[in-house]
Amino acid sequence: MPLTEALVREKAREFENHGVADLSEDDVVFERTLFESLPSEFQSRSAGLGAVEKVIEWKQAEAANRRAANINHLQKSTDDEVRTAVSEALDRDSIAGKIEALDEDDRLRGIGFKTASAILMFADPDRFTVIDERAMRTLNQHGYLDLDPESTFSSEDYVYYLGVCRALSTQFQVPLRRLDRALWVLGTEE
Repeated sequence: MPLTEALVREKAREFENHGVADLSEDDVVFERTLFESLPSEFQSRSAGLGAVEKVIEWKQAEAANRRAANINHLQKSTDDEVRTAVSEALDRDSIAGKIEALDEDDRLRGIGFKTASAILMFADPDRFTVIDERAMRTLNQHGYLDLDPESTFSSEDYVYYLGVCRALSTQFQVPLRRLDRALWVLGTEE
């Protein structure tokens, strides 16, 4: 079945109404709470250790051991180190530069490429989306993307992925976050 505006809106509603087996009401409420608080923290450059820990908890919700290990690694950094590293990354001019700074900064131990994309999304959900294997599989299956969800990603891969998502967001007249939710739901069904 092709991706259409109606399908995207329907699947986004399923996510938001907890109509997906892999998604609990607590997951949706947690995400909503993060979107109410984190964008302003990141935009004011006050987001530190606690904010990034919440992003890890959200992004790695299904992988408890990895989540705990990454939070443990991150906690080896001070709040000021995390705040400075995130602020410097967000101040970079290019999208690739932002993702590279978050992914490769020694001060942000425990932050990988996918979590770096989640930080960008929570910092500015109107401009960025999170890279997600389920969404990526959906985009690949529908011919919009040609990336292996199991591969190691580069900053250029994120720029490519984001460009595809932005184009579809415009085409289907939905915010990036709603598009991602719909793609995620479709990825659980395929």
